Formats: sequence, C-alpha cells, structure tokens
Amino acid sequence: MNAHKFMRKCGLWALVLLLVSGLFGGWAFAEESNRIARIESVTGDVTVKKAGGTRELKAYRNMTLNQGDHIKTGKNSSVVLVVLDQEDKITLGANTSMYLSELKTSAGGTSTKTNLWNGSAYVNASKKNSGDQFRVETPTAVMGIRGTHLSVSQQHGETDVVVYSGIVEAQSSNDAGDANSTGEMVIFPLMHGYITKIYDELQDTSTAAGGTSVVDLASLNLDLMILQAIVENKSAIDAENEELLRQIASGETVLPPEMEVRTEQDIEMLNRNISGFVQMLVSSAVSSGLITQEEAERLAAIGNFDLSEPAEMQLNEQQLRRKRQLEEIQRKRGQQRQEQEQRREDQRRQNQELLEKIQNARQQQEQANQEAREDAEKRAVERYMNRLSEEERQQFQQRRQQLNRNQNQGRNQDQTQEQPNNPPPAGPTEPRLTLAEALLENQGDYILEYMLKVMHGDIGVAGLTKENFRILADGQPFESFSVTAADSAGKYDVTLRFQQEQTLQSLEFDVDYEGMTASKTLESVVVKAPRVSFDVKSLGNDQYRFDVNLANFSNIIGAQVHVVYTDDLVPVGMQTLKFDTAAPVHQTFENRKFDFSQNQNDKPVVEEMYAFVLKPGQSAARNDIGSTPQALLSLTIRRPQFIESAWVALAQLIIITETGEYIYTFPGGQGSNIHILPGYYLLD
Repeated sequence: MNAHKFMRKCGLWALVLLLVSGLFGGWAFAEESNRIARIESVTGDVTVKKAGGTRELKAYRNMTLNQGDHIKTGKNSSVVLVVLDQEDKITLGANTSMYLSELKTSAGGTSTKTNLWNGSAYVNASKKNSGDQFRVETPTAVMGIRGTHLSVSQQHGETDVVVYSGIVEAQSSNDAGDANSTGEMVIFPLMHGYITKIYDELQDTSTAAGGTSVVDLASLNLDLMILQAIVENKSAIDAENEELLRQIASGETVLPPEMEVRTEQDIEMLNRNISGFVQMLVSSAVSSGLITQEEAERLAAIGNFDLSEPAEMQLNEQQLRRKRQLEEIQRKRGQQRQEQEQRREDQRRQNQELLEKIQNARQQQEQANQEAREDAEKRAVERYMNRLSEEERQQFQQRRQQLNRNQNQGRNQDQTQEQPNNPPPAGPTEPRLTLAEALLENQGDYILEYMLKVMHGDIGVAGLTKENFRILADGQPFESFSVTAADSAGKYDVTLRFQQEQTLQSLEFDVDYEGMTASKTLESVVVKAPRVSFDVKSLGNDQYRFDVNLANFSNIIGAQVHVVYTDDLVPVGMQTLKFDTAAPVHQTFENRKFDFSQNQNDKPVVEEMYAFVLKPGQSAARNDIGSTPQALLSLTIRRPQFIESAWVALAQLIIITETGEYIYTFPGGQGSNIHILPGYYLLD
C-alpha cells in the first residue's frame, strides 16, 4: 500500500475515533466505530456545528462529518453528504436542519441514524444486510430504510414521505406500543406517507394521525436540488422498480391495499405509472410553478426523458378512494392547524386588550387621584379663607400672588450667568468610564483572547454585550470578535478571530456605556498561526525520543496522531498530552505497510495511534497550547545494534479546534485544508 492510500485509510479512521472515545470512555470500542461521512458538494450557505463544539463552521467539499455533527442549509442552498463505508447519499434542500445522531458499528452490523428537524432531504441508501440499520427520524415520524430512494420533508409538525424505489417502514415517533401510535406503515414506490400529531391544547395531549396513498403529484413541493438528485438517480430507480414489478407479477411481493391491482388493466397502469414516475415529477413541478421550463428541460437532459410525451398518473377506484381518505386527513389537520393559530391569535388579542384596559384604568386612576388632590387643596383653602376677615383675605391673596411671581422668576432665571468674583463651590466629580485592564489570556490558532475590565468610577460595569464594544485593528474596524461576560465585576472575555498570521501595529478597544466612552490601545500585537513539528533527540545507548510538538492552538476539541516505525525497532516508552476535559484513547497496530520514500520499503511497520476528544458536557475554553511547544506524543524507541537502518515517520495528525479542523499528512495527501508534514527519519 503506498503512502497516499495509507493516508486515505487513516482519514477514514481519524475523526471517528475521536468521537467514539468521547462517547464510550475507552478505546476498546474504537475498532467497532470506524464510520464517517464526507461532504460531496455544497451550494450556497451551509454550516456545520461539530460534535462538542459551539461554533458553526462553513461547510466545504470533502469536509469530514461525524456522529454528533449538526448540518444546516440556508435559503437557496443545498448539500450532498456520503456515508463512506456504504456509499449512502443524503441530499439536503434549502432551509434544512439535520443532526447525525448515530454513525457506528456494532457486533451485528452498521447503524446510521439521522434526525431531520425541519426542511427536506433525499436519501439514496444502498442495500442493507440483515444486521444493518438506516433510520431517518423527524419530530413526528421514524422511518426504517433498506436499499431505498425516498424524499422526506418536515414542516409545521408534519412529515411527508415519498418513495421512488425500494420499501420504507414508517410509524409515528411514539413507541410502537403506544395507544397514540399510527402503527407501522409500509410505503412502496409511487406511495406517499403522511404522519402528523394532533395536539389538544386544553388537555395538553397529542394524538398521532396519518396514512398512505398513491402520491398526489400536484401537492408535492420538492426542492429543486432534491428534484435534481432524484433525476440523477433515475437509472438506478428504474432498475430497482423493474425488479419490483417482476416480483409483483410472479407473486413474490404483495402490494399493500393502497396499491392493490386486480385486473390486467390495473397492472398495465401500475407499469406505466412506475416507469414514468420521475418524468411525472418534473412535469408536475413545472405546472405547479416550482421550477421553470428551462430548468425542467435541463433535468430532462440529465434523466434522458422527453417532456413532450404525456405523463400523467392513472389510478383505479381503490387507489382513488385511499387517496381521497389521506387528503381528508390532511385537510382536517390543516383546518385544525388554522383553528389553533386562530385560537392563539384570539388569545394574543385578548391579552393585548386586557393590557390596554389595565393601562387605561391606571391612567384614569392617576387622573382621578390628581383631581382629588387638587379638589382637597381647593376646599382646604376655602375653609381657611372663610375663617379670615376681609382684610386678612386680601393679605393672604397678595402673599399667594407674590409667591407665584417669585417661582416664575426663579424658573426663568439664567442659571449659567457668570459670577467671576464669587464662583459657586465645586460639587462632587461625576464618575468616569474607564477600560481598566486589557490582559492577553490566550494567543494561537489565529485567535487572540483578552480579558477586559470596564469600570464606572470604582464600580464594575455589568450587562454589556458585543454592541457596546468596538475594535480597531491598525485603525480599521474589526468585526470578527465575540464578547462573553466573565463575572459581575465588569470583566469580559473578548475573542478575536483572524484569517492569517500577522503583526498589528495597534489594536484599539473602545467601549460605550450610557453615553460615556472609554478606550485602550495596545501596540505590536502578534497574531500567531498554529505550529507543528516532528523532532528527534538522541538519548544515548541507541535510544531516540521522537516528539510530535504543537504550538499556538486554542480551544482544542480533539486531536489524533499516527506515528509509524519499522517493526525491528523496540518501543521503550510513550508519554502523551492530556486535558482534564478530554477522554484519551491509544491503540497499537502491527504488521502494516508504509512507504517512507520513493524507494519501496518492504519492512512491516508498527502504527501507534493516540487520540483524545472533549467529554460530553465539557468546555474546550481552557484546552490551549501557547507559543511554547508541547508534545502531543513523545515516543522513545531503541534501535538494536544488529539493525543497519530503520525508519520512523509521523504519518498523520488531526487537530480539531472551535475554529476548524487542521489535517497534517505525510507527503501525498491532498485537500483544501491539508498541510504536508516534514516527512520521516532514517536511523542508520
């Protein structure tokens, strides 16, 4: 096996082992869980949140995906991912959110499970062995798949399944024995499965509802990229359906009642419907306005069919009756959803009306209280004046008038009049806003992490957000930063993310609070790139220590390293880097093959693999390696004196941080995020 093929094999093991060690807490399961997926193509805005991470990373072609990853597509966007060991493909349409909840092996076979939270997906699953599992779950349904082409959409609490070839078993997401379960549905090609939950808000309960029927083409709302994926797989769909038709004709397969055929004419209609299904989908999409005629013609060219030929679904009475039954269920669910929305709107309106009544009553009460105070004051004055003589009344009225004049003069007097000979005494000084501290806490992986302390006088300012801060890098506004409150004493963790290594002449922090501003400027700030080296040191007595050194990495979620050496060398000891928040795993593989140079090396090699991954619920915030190199792995090896020459190489290294993933490989690896390692050492 050459170096490039070896690296490809390492790539299949790499990130999966990280996740498995975190899930199971030990390496005994690692060999059973070597499954990953890869992104085949990306269109538009697609992000991935890695398992154990908090940041959404921009997806890219050939990006690896693992159990626990979360994929999201934006408007007019799509992504195609492949589960590598079985070549299962999943296409996600626009505005879709999917979670890879399970990618593993067990004693009985492989297990793939995805959770489609919302949006739409097309699944092209290869045929499965009896022990294999492939499941798609939504908030309302669970689907078991065995060698199937199907599309699934999840919107408004409703799951729609359309099967193009193969057979799908589906039921509501309640347990199979639950009284509210729909029971198991068997969905054949041309069929549409519909599962929803009807909520009783008064009783706070839900009841599953749904059914199956022949698909209603006019009601389908397929995403363009999903429709294209269906067309691209037309040949495989047609071949699988031809085999299904043969099995139906021979009696090997019995159709469900929704698809029942009783006459020769029914069988002919079934053949026409199945063979023209994909063409019907495209024609219907044009009629419904989902795609343009130009887009339809492009799809027809891909699928090699003629749009000018008529293609309409033909149904018998039994199929029409089941179709109408399902439409009635959908109509009632739609009506109920509208009624629920109307009830919510009525409740919101009632709440608003009640709030307005309370506000009006408060204003009326305040006005009544004011009028009562004025009336009481008036009556008190009248009672007082009634006890006075005429002369005393006149004097009282004069005093009131003079008092009113003095108050008016005081309000109009210029308070800013200069009095140079008699300045007023100085009052207390208004507290100033200051940026008291800007301490560099972490530096690496193109990240700068600072602790800022914001003070108003001698009191820490709490409750600030990113909107209160402004950062200038060499005088230019810098937007790629985040702010997290560290405590209530005015301390904030500010993380700046750069794209490249550089030295900033100035880095300015500005903060705004209640109209006050403060700033602090730092000079000669260095943004550092990650560093990797593979170093050897002679320890004497034919012993050598090989160090895989790392520097300038921040917030490490997981890491994995492969070191290989010819099997005539003797391992003496190994030390590894560990974080308290991560679970480690180590394995040794013997009798491997590896090319150390362009000259073929015939000696078997030993492969040492060490990895760690963030434990569930732990944070990577303190998993940092600064500018001082630290050894991820130190391997001490003894070379027996009778050996003329031996080889040691760093075969592959993978580091996953909250910023992204870094892959370092022996010469021969390729990819947009691949870095070439320094090579190997010859001991002679």
